[in-house]
Amino acid sequence: GQNGITGRYGPPGLKGMKGAVGNKGENGTNGTIGMKGDTGSRGPKGPLGKMGSP
Repeated sequence: GQNGITGRYGPPGLKGMKGAVGNKGENGTNGTIGMKGDTGSRGPKGPLGKMGSP
C-alpha cells in the first residue's frame, strides 16, 4: 500500500517563565560615630623672662 502522510511536528513547547529574583537583603544600620575626645587643658606657663638691665 501507499505510505501514510508524514505527521507534522507539534508546535514548540512554551518556555517556562523566569523565576522571580530574590529580594535584596537590607543594609545593616551604620554604627554610631564615636564622640570626639575632650581637649586637654593648657600646659603650665613657661618661666618668666629675665628683666632687662637698667
